[in-house]
Parts: sequence; structure tokens; C-alpha cells
Amino acid sequence: MEDRTATGGYTCGSRGADVDGGDGGDGGDRVAGGVAERPDKLAHKLRRGIEPRPSRPKEEPRLKRPPSRRSGGPRTGAGKAAASKNSLTHGAYATRLPDFHEFYTYADGARAEFRPSGLIEEKIVTTLAHEAYKSDRIEEIERGRMISASGHVKDPQALAAQLHFPWAKSHAELLLEPVNEALLQRLIHSAWTELAAPPSRHGPGQLVTVQDQRVLDLYHRGCELLGRRGLVPYMHEDFFLTLDVVMHDARGQQSYLGRRIRDGNCELVLVHYWMYRNALRVSVGVQQALQAQVLDAMSDERLSRASSHISSRINEGVSSLAMVRAVKDESSDRLFRSPVSKTRARVR
Repeated sequence: MEDRTATGGYTCGSRGADVDGGDGGDGGDRVAGGVAERPDKLAHKLRRGIEPRPSRPKEEPRLKRPPSRRSGGPRTGAGKAAASKNSLTHGAYATRLPDFHEFYTYADGARAEFRPSGLIEEKIVTTLAHEAYKSDRIEEIERGRMISASGHVKDPQALAAQLHFPWAKSHAELLLEPVNEALLQRLIHSAWTELAAPPSRHGPGQLVTVQDQRVLDLYHRGCELLGRRGLVPYMHEDFFLTLDVVMHDARGQQSYLGRRIRDGNCELVLVHYWMYRNALRVSVGVQQALQAQVLDAMSDERLSRASSHISSRINEGVSSLAMVRAVKDESSDRLFRSPVSKTRARVR
């Protein structure tokens, strides 16, 4: 006899079904992974284009372990308490009191300041200490974000677009480094001395364009000025305006200087010159980007909502404490101001 399983299939019975597709008899059932398909149903599915039932996946080794040995999370009280804080971010909306040593400092300070008397006042003062603890935690998070935001520019591509940096895709990270004009000047001088040297008039680098002649006319003066220590660019503005044109031509490979830069893979020379000429713009742009990041950190909506929530809770707690004390004072006044009863008056 065949035994039906809970899934509606058939298991191998005494008729000897093929388990691995072997030939176990005409009356045997076709089996895949331990679950049999009746021959008539299998043929019907194949005629209608329905794929046979997939094989049952093998049971994972970890599921073969007894339930007592499977990982079910923390079991001790300390482990459960630690796991309950896994999703804690800033704690502004936490309903449970934090189990930190810092909280007890706030609680002791609140008791010393308000001096609660009775269960209700003690509860209100404890809640105020809890809200004060969360408020300081939010301020700490906000200060950390501001410090992180003011440390470095997070989006160099946006900074490069703001400065119209021509090499944004390849050298945008260079804008994040402090601009050292003296170092840039030495690098430019070294490259200019080597790459802008006059070519031989009888070789492949023969002067053929006006741009080549411009580089040649500026070569010796460039070697002399760029080699000076403490060079002040605005005192030699005419030279640097001409050099700007030369470097623009070199970027477009319109002169022998540009062709040498291309052949020697020395594009970084043009990048250094651009940063040298725009050092002030780069510094100002970096500062503006950092200030924008700090403003974004200060105007975080989640922190603002959490801070407002805590402030309202503190105001409610102070108002509740004042109300409870007012009720107690009124009750005391009624007790002392109540008229003397007639029975007590006769006794007197």
C-alpha cells in the first residue's frame, strides 16, 4: 500500500519505486527528492506544459539540532537588557529609563533641586531627570555631527562643480587638500623648465604655430620668475596673464608644451597650475562647503523634533509638579482654616 504524505504526494511503498530515476518496475512512482509523482498525473502535467513538482530542499544542518541548542537570542537578564538597546539611536522617544550610570547623576541632582515629597512628586522628578538626560544626549549627538561636518568636505564632485574645476572627474580629491602655494610653485617651475624647453628646429617638435612661439617667448622669463622664493603673483600680473593663455593652449594640445604633456602623461602639471592661480577661490569654496555641511547638521529635522518633544515633556513635568504642590498646599490650608465644630466648642 502507498502512504500519502501531508503534502498530498506519495512516499515509496512496497512496490519498489525508483528513487534516482532508475528502472524499478512499470508500476513504480517517479520520485524526486523523496516525494513521488503518480505516473498518470505526471503525464497529464507534461502534456499541458506544467513542470513536475520540484524536489524538496534538503534540511539545513542547523535545523537538525534540537531546539534547546538553536540560537534563540539572549537568555540571561543581562543579555536581554543589552539586546533591548539594539535599535536605540538618540533615545529621545524611549519609554524605558536608561540603565546608565550617568542617569543616576541626573536623578540625584533633580532630587536635590526639587526635593520631592511623596510618591507622585518622586515620579515626576524622576521623569524630569530622564528627559534632562535625553536632552543632553541629543546635544552631544548634534555636537558630534557638527564636528564631523566641519572636518572635511563630503562631496568633492559638488565642490568641483561649484569652482568650475576642469578636472572634476579625475582630480576632484585634490581640492580637499590644503593649498600650499609654495609647493605648487616649485612643482610648476620644475615641470616648466623641463617641458617648455625650446625644441630642436630640425626635429619632430619643430615650431609651426603661433602657440609654439608664445611658449618659446615666455620660457626664459618663466624659469626666472617661477624659481623665485616668495613670489607674489599679483606683482607680476602681466606675466601670469600670458602664462594663463599658454597653459590654456597646452590643455588643448595646441603647442609643443601641450603635446609633451600628453605624451609624457603629465596632466597633473596643468592641475597644479590651475590650483596655484585659484588658490584663494579653492580655500573660500572649501570653507563655504564646510559651513553648508554644518548648517545641514544643525538643521536636522529628526533632532529638532526630538528636542522639541523633550522640551515639551520637561515643561509638562514642571507644570505637573507645581500643580501637585499647589493641591497639597490648598489641602493644608483647608485643614488649618476649618471652623471649630460645635462639639469641640462645648468641650472648651
